[in-house]
Amino acid sequence: VGCYGKIEFGNSHLGALAHETVDQGWWKLLWMPPSLPYFSPGSVYGSIEPASVTKRVVFSSWTATPTAIATLLSYEAERQIVSGSRLTVNSPEARTAISTRLDYKKSADSSPANMSTLALFWPHPALAEVGDPLRIARESGGVKVTVEDAQSLVSALLVSETKSVRAWEAFFAHPGATPQDLTLKSQDLAQMLAARPVESDAESMSVAGQQIVPHVEFALETIENTGSVPSHPVLARLALHSPGNIAYRALGRLRENDDLSSDAGQWEAAAMLSNGIRSLFNRTESMLLLDKVKAAEDEYYWLAVLDYCADGNLQAALDEYLFQLRSEAAGAPLDDESLLALAARAVNAIALRPSPYRAGDLSSVDDRISFSARFALRYGGKTQNEESARQPEIRNAFNSPFWPFVLASTSVGQEGIDFHWWSHAVVHWNVPSNPVDFEQREGRVNRFAGHAVRKNIAAAHSADVMASEDPNPWKAAFEAASRTHQDLGEFSPFWVYPGDAKIERQLVSFP
Repeated sequence: VGCYGKIEFGNSHLGALAHETVDQGWWKLLWMPPSLPYFSPGSVYGSIEPASVTKRVVFSSWTATPTAIATLLSYEAERQIVSGSRLTVNSPEARTAISTRLDYKKSADSSPANMSTLALFWPHPALAEVGDPLRIARESGGVKVTVEDAQSLVSALLVSETKSVRAWEAFFAHPGATPQDLTLKSQDLAQMLAARPVESDAESMSVAGQQIVPHVEFALETIENTGSVPSHPVLARLALHSPGNIAYRALGRLRENDDLSSDAGQWEAAAMLSNGIRSLFNRTESMLLLDKVKAAEDEYYWLAVLDYCADGNLQAALDEYLFQLRSEAAGAPLDDESLLALAARAVNAIALRPSPYRAGDLSSVDDRISFSARFALRYGGKTQNEESARQPEIRNAFNSPFWPFVLASTSVGQEGIDFHWWSHAVVHWNVPSNPVDFEQREGRVNRFAGHAVRKNIAAAHSADVMASEDPNPWKAAFEAASRTHQDLGEFSPFWVYPGDAKIERQLVSFP
């Protein structure tokens, strides 16, 4: 097909699946639209109807089908991303030539050169509270707030006679940049903020781990030596949309008055989670995507990240995701170790490495064409190879709002596996031979607090959530839902809830 050549899908059913997930613009999304957004979606998220977006689970009795689907859909999504970009050849050398933009580097005089990046991923408790999108949405009185309106409201709260030339300087100079009970030294803070590699590259990890230390030390000096509280035009956007503050708020929603967690533990977990988000935006495809949808220049890439987090309601998506992760603990006490475990689970999903697949080359039967898949993945394999060993990792990533958006499997995935957190659609590539298999396949996405259930609850009870004072919006949503439709018995609201979202059954009928 050539490097990034247009694939003509010979199978009309694969073409239909490609149209549904790629041609409709899903390749522009780095995460699923949240069921309960706080702001009006912007940019690419505003152009897609969130109610129609759900991950797809494809079942086939043919062993070759999952690999073909995962390979071709991922290839086509990647082709759409790189079309018109500087990446004209799909080779490791060409991808390496595109340098990552959210690393910590030193300038020529050995001073920290990426303090804006550090501000982007540093959890700032005080600014996180000022810029809480949920609080702003609740104070709006039920009127859907735009991102611009929210930024104006927060800017009014951060007005100061002292102006700063640098956004990061105003960020770290604002009081409350760390919890009072945080006693970690700069080396430990640096480890929290650069604990995971970019694309599992050991060399990148080493560089990030070494060069972030002077950045953290410089930030701590700014925090400790502040005489005034300066403002900056971008400070409100950092308070609202920075991944560090988003992670801090999302983890804070889970804490109860009687739990065992601390502010320091919340900060450490947020630092780990925000660094996982850094790896997401440091991918080659993410950078090329933001170049396309945000027209970002290298030196302003961190601002494009802020805008994308705002447009996609990352705060609402993470709140929903961590609520699901927390639900697995079945009411166990939440301590600092549990917060770190939740953050690690989310980071493992966000930073999932791509799967390598190989196809035959019809022009040379002895050669193979290598593909790297992430948008769609295969679940399981015929033998216990590396891909089969990755099944828990792939399942964890699919049960997150982040890529992959399509999961293709044989019967290995149709019994006893949960795929329902962000999916309520099943594609039957082959019609099952008996009705039990129908129930088994569709039961993977029709389970406790599934995607369809949450969509319906959010649609019916968003006003109740906004009127509630509960810091956890999804706890408030399910409590409001439990007070209605009591005729459904114990199955409501966690197993079934009426609404427009349904379990989608898609059948492929061959001649």
